[in-house]
Amino acid sequence: MIFTEKSEDNELYVYFNDRLIYKKWLDTGVSKVFDRFAYSKYTTESIKIKILFVCSANKQRSKTASDYFSEKLATYEFDSAGTNHKICNKEGTQPLTEALMEWADLVIVMEEKHRRIISENGGSQFRKKIKVLNIPDHFKYYQKELIQLLEEKVEPLIEDRFFK
Repeated sequence: MIFTEKSEDNELYVYFNDRLIYKKWLDTGVSKVFDRFAYSKYTTESIKIKILFVCSANKQRSKTASDYFSEKLATYEFDSAGTNHKICNKEGTQPLTEALMEWADLVIVMEEKHRRIISENGGSQFRKKIKVLNIPDHFKYYQKELIQLLEEKVEPLIEDRFFK
């Protein structure tokens, strides 16, 4: 894989094997991605986008999402946490903290109640980076149907947020 960058006439071009994959107009900051797959490989060597998945106990849904997408999308950094600290402590899973919310570029919660809990506990400053999947709590870890739902709902969120 050969990535090359070229600047001319106040424009930055990124090529992958001599094919244009990205263009940025330096005077306005506007950019356009022409090939998301190649561009994601290119950005692997720069800053990784950080995505946090949140459910109640960080045992089934959010843990599945984090583990699954960590394997599938190496250009992103994933983590997961639970809003119910009592259950997280009992189960030995990661509870949601303000530090995790600050770390994440995008916070994907499984249900509306998770967004509400975050907001009610002083997290209203994070509301713009929270997206709700509306995935109910009746799946097991890595359950096939859960993976299918996650693929359907998460990938468009990532694309909408980072590739427009």
